[in-house]
Amino acid sequence: MRERTVYLTDSDLIFNRYLTEAFENLNVIYPNSYSDHVVSDYVIINNDSGLKDKSLNARFCFVNMDNKVKGDIRVSGTLVTYGIGIKNTVTVSSIEENNFVYCLQSYIYINNEETIEPQEIPINIEIHNDTHLYALLVSITIALIEGMNGKEIEKKLSKKYLSI
Repeated sequence: MRERTVYLTDSDLIFNRYLTEAFENLNVIYPNSYSDHVVSDYVIINNDSGLKDKSLNARFCFVNMDNKVKGDIRVSGTLVTYGIGIKNTVTVSSIEENNFVYCLQSYIYINNEETIEPQEIPINIEIHNDTHLYALLVSITIALIEGMNGKEIEKKLSKKYLSI
C-alpha cells in the first residue's frame, strides 16, 4: 500500500490524535505529518475552523454533516458524508458504551472496476466522545477504500482502547 496524503481542514488536535491512532491500529499508511496541500488523496472536513472560500482537490472528500460548514468550499472528488444522521454515506446503526456498529449506507466507487458495497461492521471499542466516533468513522472508511475488509477492521480495532 503506498503512502497516502491526508488534508485536514481544521486544527482540532484531539480529532487528529484519534485519527492518527486509528490509522496506526489499522496499519493504514499515512504521512508523519498531515499534508497542507490542497491536492490530496483524502480531504477531511470535520469542522470548518479557518476554512472559507477554498477549493480542494482529492480522490475522496469526507465531510462531517453534524457540524455546520460556513463559507464557499469547492471540492473535486468523491464526496463521503459522515455523522449520526441516517442520510449520511457513513453512520452508526447502533452505539453503546463499549461498542458501535459502523454502517456504510451506500456504495463507494473506487474506480471503474472496484466498488465498496454497503455493509455493517461491529467494533468493540470504548468510545470516548463524539470526536472519537467521527475519527473512527473516517479511518474505517479509508481502510475500506485502501482494500481492507470488514473482518480485518473489526479484528484490528476491537478491544483497542485509543487514548488522547
